Amino acid sequence: MEKTPYEIFIETQQKIKVGKNRNNKFGNFNYRSVEDIYDAWKKLNIPLMLKLDDEIVEINGRLFMQATATVKDTKGSVIEQSKAQAELGAGKNGMSSEQATGSASSYARKYALNGLLLLDDNDDPDGAKPETKQQTPLKQQTPLKQETVNQAKTYD
Repeated sequence: MEKTPYEIFIETQQKIKVGKNRNNKFGNFNYRSVEDIYDAWKKLNIPLMLKLDDEIVEINGRLFMQATATVKDTKGSVIEQSKAQAELGAGKNGMSSEQATGSASSYARKYALNGLLLLDDNDDPDGAKPETKQQTPLKQQTPLKQETVNQAKTYD
């Protein structure tokens, strides 16, 4: 029996692996880019189309770049979608407004793709073993005053 486009998409979510193979020397962290995600998608050679769109949206008086990642079948029907936003802010870290807009677009696109393809943004648990840290004992908490408890009950 032939698989439906949605079944193919679910399998793709399970198969796709995109490592954080790029390094930001300034911040000393590894990351993946939109291009890395696209390359991993193309290598799977599946009969679905991956598309990204951007738009500027206003949320509570603030401007955001909103990216939409969409998977479509060969007939153009939407299989699944994910959206992500990044706040627009000209001049962050000495960037021009064009650079800040491009940065917000890249960030939103990457996180829309992460959500759509279920890419984990945490460290790989099978990777390097974490350093063991000495646990510090918990401080004893001060009990709440009755006045605070009574006021909290009024918000229920």
